[in-house]
Amino acid sequence: MALTPIYDRDLVMTGEAQCYVGAYSASSPLALPAETVAVGGAWPVGWIPVGATEEGVTLAVSRETEDITIEEQMTPVDVTTTGMDVRVETVLSQDTLDTMKLAFGGGTITTTAAGVGQIGKKELVLASSLDKLSLGLETDNADGFWRRMRVEKIVSIADVETQYRRAQNARRYAVSFRCLIAPEEIEIVEKTANATS
Repeated sequence: MALTPIYDRDLVMTGEAQCYVGAYSASSPLALPAETVAVGGAWPVGWIPVGATEEGVTLAVSRETEDITIEEQMTPVDVTTTGMDVRVETVLSQDTLDTMKLAFGGGTITTTAAGVGQIGKKELVLASSLDKLSLGLETDNADGFWRRMRVEKIVSIADVETQYRRAQNARRYAVSFRCLIAPEEIEIVEKTANATS
């Protein structure tokens, strides 16, 4: 008798995610959209979409572990977590000062309006310290509804290399958003069905 694999092909998902960032505030944290907001709908004030990316968004979770062993057993009797790193990584494709500030980890952008004898301009001053931000992700799930993730506190820590070359690739800015809250505080929720009447 041949083995028949058990699987549901409808649960194999592809597709993009929309990434948002906003200012971190311990006293008034940014919230996810209301549960009634459909996938692709507007997010609350304060969330800003990061824009176009080179190859989408990657959620990376790595865990450092330590084996608990005893003389009487060749395999561990337990494995404990000694460290965990949660990151959302992407390469931003929109060449703006806002993109640069986000990729470089922080700073201040000052806007000057055009006037008599004054050009309109924006100026980015980089910061030595990292800006604390909040991060949100949204994608669709196998039910055709939304899946949303919120990390209340992150920093952008990527090594950024942007090429300024004629007729080469577009200018891009790598970002790596590193989680600064406990794993238990990361909010991941998805809608599975409409409310009944």
